[in-house]
Amino acid sequence: MYLRARELLTPDQRKDFLTIPSTLSNWELAYYYTLTQDDIEVIRRRRRDHNRLGFAIQICLFRYPGWSISDIKSIPDKVINYVAKQLQIDPNEFKLYSEREQTKHEHMEEIRKHYGFSNFSAHSYRVISHALLPHAIENSNALFLIRMTLEEMRKRKIILPAMTTIERLVWETRRRAEEKVYNSLYKPLSPWQKQQLEKLIDTPPDKSKTKLGWLREIPGQSSPDAFLKVIERLEYVRLLNLSTEAAENIHSNRLLQLARLGARYEPHSFRRFNENKRYAILVAHLLTLSQDLIDQAIEIHDRQIMILQSKGRKAQEELQKQNIFGANRKGVYLDHNDLKILKLIYTQRIVSTSQVHYYSFALSGMKLDTVQKKLKRWSGYKVVKQHHYRVGQVGLGYNYYTLGSNGIDILISEGVIREEDRKKLNLNRKFSNLDHTIAIQEVAVGCLSMFVNEDRFNIESINPYIHPFFVDSGNEKLIPDWIIKRENIYLNIEIDTGSETTSEIKQKIRRYVNLSKENPNNKYYVLFSVIDHSILTRKIYSADRSKRVSSLKYSIAEVEGVDVKNLEVYVCQLSRSFLTAFELINGNYPGNQDLIINSYLEGMREYYNHTIDFETDNECTQDLVHNIKLFRPDKFKGEYKTLDYKVIKIVVLEPGNVRSFKLINEILKSEQDTRIVGLYDCEQQVIWDVFGKIVPRLVLMGAREWKQGDYHYYTQKSPFILNRVTVKPRY
Repeated sequence: MYLRARELLTPDQRKDFLTIPSTLSNWELAYYYTLTQDDIEVIRRRRRDHNRLGFAIQICLFRYPGWSISDIKSIPDKVINYVAKQLQIDPNEFKLYSEREQTKHEHMEEIRKHYGFSNFSAHSYRVISHALLPHAIENSNALFLIRMTLEEMRKRKIILPAMTTIERLVWETRRRAEEKVYNSLYKPLSPWQKQQLEKLIDTPPDKSKTKLGWLREIPGQSSPDAFLKVIERLEYVRLLNLSTEAAENIHSNRLLQLARLGARYEPHSFRRFNENKRYAILVAHLLTLSQDLIDQAIEIHDRQIMILQSKGRKAQEELQKQNIFGANRKGVYLDHNDLKILKLIYTQRIVSTSQVHYYSFALSGMKLDTVQKKLKRWSGYKVVKQHHYRVGQVGLGYNYYTLGSNGIDILISEGVIREEDRKKLNLNRKFSNLDHTIAIQEVAVGCLSMFVNEDRFNIESINPYIHPFFVDSGNEKLIPDWIIKRENIYLNIEIDTGSETTSEIKQKIRRYVNLSKENPNNKYYVLFSVIDHSILTRKIYSADRSKRVSSLKYSIAEVEGVDVKNLEVYVCQLSRSFLTAFELINGNYPGNQDLIINSYLEGMREYYNHTIDFETDNECTQDLVHNIKLFRPDKFKGEYKTLDYKVIKIVVLEPGNVRSFKLINEILKSEQDTRIVGLYDCEQQVIWDVFGKIVPRLVLMGAREWKQGDYHYYTQKSPFILNRVTVKPRY
């Protein structure tokens, strides 16, 4: 009975371990039974072929499966043939080897001594048991532990003993591991906690359900009451204050095994275990049960939210029936987000499919295919009016949309449009320069999309033809292409197609200067967006409009008064305009100069490992120039040297900003001995900006990258190409 209690395998399982499978793959044959050159030299010392083959087979069996030839009842022909082929011996010779037992034992002893194999001993028992213990703590599965034991013995070149001996070793090791696991969960328990655990499995006097049975109850149908019941049970488990630290020291697999074991037992069944095992299984079960209760609570909560949302949608649909068109009140209805899209089409006058898509995507994650189907359906019910624009090339074009007659009715009912303004809306209006109009909305709609879910910002989209600016005491109109307004901040969008002359652009800037002077409490931004390939147009524009951007910056910088305090002018390509517009309205431009310079200095201090202090007006003296070496202008015999500039001036730049562009030119004209460090917030801004000519004594850097330890800067290779220079770390 004692031995049987330590037997972990059935007779069939035991037989499988002692049998070499006849279905070994070619890869397994090569892995386990390939002889080395040293093996062959030792084997050839035998006198006859059958002895050589038998000796080789014994070597292979010691390596895998690890038992001696006496323990292996049957060796597959595939193995004998594979070994014989390596020795160029007839496989049938092996039959002669089994005739003399004395020869087998002599060979076995010789192999053991030559290859360092050892017999299983009491010392081996302790070593293997010690190595197996961590695995037994993680996983108590008998088959897994037996395989780990066999692997460990093969690795240590221990000749495998009888299978029952291995089973006893695993049984004893597993028992020790169980005691360690049980004690890890049992010892931290206080007397009060043990008393509470006993109450869980005690049968009440009225023979009703035990506390443990109550904790295991399935919540039933999703409802607020079910949610409260789950929370009540969860609170009961948490009041036991079971230590999670003790559980963290146990492998998650083993803890899960204990928890599943506890879940299978009825409360009264725990009484048959020893105290440490009983409490350990209960603790593991309760910790897992606590997680299950949390999952149940979340699931019930989510279902209740879905029910409430469903009720809300139904109620909303009832309210929106007034916006349904078609026979039998079927067709199209508008939800809250749809009304926002319709309002966008009214406000912007005209929008393309792609512009509606990225506004809808920002609004609710709507896909392009969904937007196209929605607009097509709306068009069928005259909520919007669909137009197609061909750009000239065969097959190229896109749809754009204006407000339809039923769309006007909807917005009137929603209070967006006044009834008396209906006649002012021209549904049949033709747009003469569609490329220009769509480009305007590319910037405006892109900017509005960034604020679509930001209720804290009061963003207005203004049609300047309805609400123009007046300058020179109201004597002259100033009509931008579009206006985005936030409180007292006005973003004026100007689309440049290249058709306006330099004098016309300068005249427009002078009007903006006058407007800014007449309204000092307002902040005015002017964004010149140079049209490029980012939208389909009848005239083909290139992807790189750097020359046009730089030409505009030079022209605008020449206008007197353009640097008035409450006016900022930016020039960039259309593909980057809506991001620039967002930064301007969001207040990120102009940037915080002190913050940008300090970010750069933090990187410099880290690089040079000492404190850098600037003098007034952000200038560095000649001594500091040599210390910080802000640039490497030329090479001399493989080493870099610093040119003799008296002052380094750091100028915070912004991509496209005309003011900073003008400031650099003024510094270069007035201060001949000054080296300029153009400092942007990040490297991407350096790449985006355009100068259009070689600016001497100028290097460009991204402050954020220097702060993060990415030390590099840019010089001008040509008027429109930058050269990136990496500074090697000093340590």
